[in-house]
Amino acid sequence: MDEALASLLARQVRRWQIDQGAGMPRPHAPVVAVSRWAGARGEEVAQRVAEWLDYGLFGPETIDRLAADATLREQLALGADPDPATELAAQLDAVRARAPAAPPALVEIVARLGLRGMAVLLGRGAAAILPPSHALRVLVVAPDALRAERLAKDQGIDLAEARACVASADAARRAALAGFGFVAEDLTHYDLVLNTEALSIDAVAALTVDALRRRFPLR
Repeated sequence: MDEALASLLARQVRRWQIDQGAGMPRPHAPVVAVSRWAGARGEEVAQRVAEWLDYGLFGPETIDRLAADATLREQLALGADPDPATELAAQLDAVRARAPAAPPALVEIVARLGLRGMAVLLGRGAAAILPPSHALRVLVVAPDALRAERLAKDQGIDLAEARACVASADAARRAALAGFGFVAEDLTHYDLVLNTEALSIDAVAALTVDALRRRFPLR
């Protein structure tokens, strides 16, 4: 395990331990599930939201590594209440019924993080896996032309190649969501759809944090 991942897991477990501390008020702290179109700057939004909330940020590579490593999954389960086990099983069953081909380890990691809370999940079907009772589901978008321009600038490629990359990424995202039983064009799966052409990264992050606090006020 590399140092960055070890630090992320250790800090996340500490968040949960504080949340469950004896004699302390226990807030309802669901996760933020961020989905994004390629070139829409969703990664930057997720990072900003995690920083402002002091939540752990679990991106696609981190989620994949957790799903592939049983030892890491056990570390995430440290200190968990036994009570939510039934709820976790029910969530897994619901996803399996809707999307039997969905990777079981991936679904379990996302569902477990959703139940424990205090995290920002970026991609990997989190917005499709988690029920609305456990997550604020956010989609970050931008017009096709702007996304291609951003990709060309970021990767140092010509505009035609960037357009092809955006189209390929959109097709891959559509296929991945179909694997979870979702239609990518159906925006009703999300609680917020935010456009980074019209709004800055800070504005999108601020709207996300405000929506989280309004929808899930502290108990």
